[in-house]
Amino acid sequence: MSRSFKVIGVLVVLAAGGGIFQLKYTIEVKDRELRQLEAKYVSDQKTIRVLEAEWAYLNSPAYLQDLSVRYLGLRPSSSNQVLNDLEKLPWRNDLTKLIIPKVDFVVPTPREKPYFDYNVAVTDYSFEPLELLQDSLEKMSADGGSK
Repeated sequence: MSRSFKVIGVLVVLAAGGGIFQLKYTIEVKDRELRQLEAKYVSDQKTIRVLEAEWAYLNSPAYLQDLSVRYLGLRPSSSNQVLNDLEKLPWRNDLTKLIIPKVDFVVPTPREKPYFDYNVAVTDYSFEPLELLQDSLEKMSADGGSK
C-alpha cells in the first residue's frame, strides 16, 4: 500500500514538474512576443513622427509658393491688378437671364425630448422565458409531476 502511494507521489511530482516546465516555456515565448511588439510600436511611433514632419514641410506656405511659381507660373498680384473703383466692374444689363432658383427651405425645429423614468425602468422588468419556465413548473407540480 505504501509502495503504491510512493509511485503515485513520484508520478504527481513528475507531472507537476512537466507542467511547470511547459508553463515556463510558454511564458518565455509570450515575453519574446511582447518585446517584439514593443519594438514594433516604438518603430511605428518613429515612422509616424517622420511622416508628420514630412507632411508639415510639404504643406508649408513657403514650399507651396515655390512649387506654384516653379510649375504653375503663378506670381503675386501686382498693384495694377487690384480693383480700386467699383464703377469699373462690368454689370449685367439684362437681369432676367439670371437664373435664381426658388428654394423652399424649412428650418427644422427641435423635437421635445422624450420622458424616460429611470426608476421604473430599473425596477420594473420581466424576463419572459423565466416566467414561462415558472408557469410550466407550477403546472407540473399541480399535475403531480406526471406528464
